[in-house]
Order: sequence, then structure tokens, then C-alpha cells
Amino acid sequence: MRPVAPVSHTGRVRVLVVEDERRLAAAVKRGLEASGFAVDITFDGVSGLHMAREGGYDGVVLDIMLPGLSGYKVCEKLRAEENWVPVLFLSAKDGEYDQADGLDLGGDDYLTKPFSYVVLAARLRALLRRGAAPRPAVLPVAPQYLSISAMTSLRPMLPTMSCVPWRRLLRSSSKPLQQHGEQHEPHHRSQGQDFCRRR
Repeated sequence: MRPVAPVSHTGRVRVLVVEDERRLAAAVKRGLEASGFAVDITFDGVSGLHMAREGGYDGVVLDIMLPGLSGYKVCEKLRAEENWVPVLFLSAKDGEYDQADGLDLGGDDYLTKPFSYVVLAARLRALLRRGAAPRPAVLPVAPQYLSISAMTSLRPMLPTMSCVPWRRLLRSSSKPLQQHGEQHEPHHRSQGQDFCRRR
């Protein structure tokens, strides 16, 4: 068993698992406890959000398809409140856009089911080493800012294998986002300033 260094003020590494499948939640709890974590579990998004807010956890393992409140919403609300607890999504939703949405909404990692407990524990350790530093879901693009939620909402407009210049996606008080339906011509990647996505 690989030891986990304590990172919380309590001296114990405390992880919250939010998973509605009770047998799986119990199995995740056992697996993480065997790797040295202290684990609490809950089975719906509403209680998961409350516990993540109030529990002082060092990390959260979060399913997406939850009763009451989706994992996406839980993470989005935490980040809107400037709660930077590390969040690892653990979900059967394995599509590229499912994973991108989870990360864009403030998640720190995404692991699909079925999964390895060894990999889950290793990814949690990696997140905990980074700590709960502020990670606002807004990308600075001088002299304006690109909202992650705005980027996510624009994905259906992006053509296959398109590279859309950042300037076309910027939101500012003086230049609103382009209306749905406007064409975005393909554009080659240049100095890391283009947003490229394979549909």
C-alpha cells in the first residue's frame, strides 16, 4: 500500500465520493481506504454539493448522472462560489464532449468507468499534490477574457476539424459573441492561439 501524505488541516486526507450506485460507491470507498484515504460517500447531487461545501474535504470524486443535481452542476456551483476543492469526475459517460464539458466546467480530472482502482488512487494523489489553488473557469486572452461556459456553448457551431481563432470566440462588453449560425472558416493553428476540436 502506498502511503498518502496528509494535506488537510486535520492531518488526514479526506475524500468525498458522490455516486448514486450504492454498491459501486461502497467499492470505491473500500478501494480508496485501502490506499490510505479517509472516505465519506453520498448518493445524490444535492447532498454531495452540501458536503463538498461544508465538509472540508481534500478532494471530491464525482459521478455525473446523479439524482437531484448532476455532477456537472455540482462542480459548476462549487467553482462559482470560488470553492477550489480538487474534483475528479468518475463517470460512464465516455464521449469526448462529455469529458471536455466536465473539465471546462471546473473539473480537474476525468476518469471513465470501468476503471482501475490503482489509477483512481494515483490520479487522486496527483490532484492532492497540486492542492486547492484558485482555478477560475475564465481564460485570460489579452486584452479580453474567454469564458469557459461561452466556449462550451459554442461547440455545436464548430465545423469538423475546424480551428477557430480565439478572437472569434471572445466575449466582451463591446463585442458580443457571434450569433448562432455564422460561418467559421477553417484556420491553421498559429502560435497556440487557435481553438481546435475534432467533432
